[in-house]
Amino acid sequence: MERLPARIVVIEDERAHAELVNRAFERWNPKHEVRIAHGLAEADALLAAAPADLVLADWKVPDGSGIDFAREGRSLGAPVVIMTSFGNEARAVEAMKAGALDYVVKSDSTFADLPHIVERSLREWDRMEAIRRAEEALRESEHRARTILEASLREKEVLLGEIHHRVKNNMQLIESLLMLQLRKLGTGEARRPFHDAMNRVHAMARTHEALCDSGDLERVELGELARSLAGDILQAEDLTTRIRLDFRLEPVIVGADRAIPCGVIVNELVSNALRHAYPEDRGPGTVRIEVRPDGDGRAALSVSDDGVGMDGASERAGGMGIGLPLVETLAVQVKGTLETEARKGKGTRVTVRFPII
Repeated sequence: MERLPARIVVIEDERAHAELVNRAFERWNPKHEVRIAHGLAEADALLAAAPADLVLADWKVPDGSGIDFAREGRSLGAPVVIMTSFGNEARAVEAMKAGALDYVVKSDSTFADLPHIVERSLREWDRMEAIRRAEEALRESEHRARTILEASLREKEVLLGEIHHRVKNNMQLIESLLMLQLRKLGTGEARRPFHDAMNRVHAMARTHEALCDSGDLERVELGELARSLAGDILQAEDLTTRIRLDFRLEPVIVGADRAIPCGVIVNELVSNALRHAYPEDRGPGTVRIEVRPDGDGRAALSVSDDGVGMDGASERAGGMGIGLPLVETLAVQVKGTLETEARKGKGTRVTVRFPII
């Protein structure tokens, strides 16, 4: 980019965090010009003295917030990236609505990666500026408008792919953090909630990966996704020698809005079957995963086992946890229905039927 090295204003009132920011950029080439402001008024003075290419603004500083700074346009045309110590979806949405370019959660790894974040943000800002310039050109020529729109669509596909990739990477980071927590817990039932959460995050990450690999970015083949997820779960539970997976898969293509919930449904149903249907004194066994069209634009996803049956499993396990209630919630999310067939000692079958579109 022509603007590199960049002029960056960082609004950060915590001295330790400001020091981490300086250290990250000191080791970076090219050498960006980094100016630290400990509040919004100080940032205003710095920007009045010399413009910036990008502003990194803390969510909360003594004399205001980075959100207000972005919303009020006090960055004088420079893109604003919001930083916060406690991130959630609501804050991310608020930041984007305020006009922020991006939103990052503070951590040692985030501070170390700030030069990458800055350069990626500047590239994105350049792309957005290019799109705005292209939109002005649309009014000059119908032919040029068609060309620019096609280029914009291609760019949106690239951006969508980057979003899926970024979400997948974030999910894998969460999965790794849960794994670290598991290692500290040793053995016992205290591990189970973290293990379950890790599997659910893994299912979502796998689904985003499948969307990236599909070449479509918005649709995925559900059967192959189910095959991949079920195999991962079997290996994670270390049951490959005792339990066999049987796949009955027909072509079913679902969009991203169906793929994510369906991936978690597969995770829950297969995990429940492996955990509850086959106590240590019973086996070997077979868990069957089926995906098929169900007529009238609908599909059926089912997981069945030849284990002790749901009643027996519940007696042994002390209940089914949040697995089936979560499946019920996800079935509603995909506008589907949940059917359960179980006979004590003769296995369980759970089927979700839902519209593909």
